[in-house]
Amino acid sequence: MSFADAQLAIETRFYTNFTSCDIKYENVDYNPQPKRSYAELYIVEAENYRADIGTNNPLHRTIGIISVNVYTAKYIGSKTGRTLADAAAAVFRDASFSGITCRSPLVRNVGESGDWFVVNMTCEFYRDEIH
Repeated sequence: MSFADAQLAIETRFYTNFTSCDIKYENVDYNPQPKRSYAELYIVEAENYRADIGTNNPLHRTIGIISVNVYTAKYIGSKTGRTLADAAAAVFRDASFSGITCRSPLVRNVGESGDWFVVNMTCEFYRDEIH
């Protein structure tokens, strides 16, 4: 599975299963509405290594992070953002889909950023590819 295929699979799963607020995708124009919560999805591949020895068709494993920043209005507390981040975590928690295996997500408060309060969800995943 290529990076492009993995990104499409992750974006599709998130789009299909996360309906709690608008989603901003990488390199896609999005204009957030004031005080209207939204989530921002990023996929980061962090490590790649050969996962077997001595075969003619070597298996390579890529480890990455699915990261969702949730933006909510400032000064309303963190519960709204954490609830949305929990919903994002539920989409990926221990999920296996389209050749991608997800691990346990982590949700944490990031804090204020401009007009927003930000809560982040990260979930490690891996995918395999034969070269």
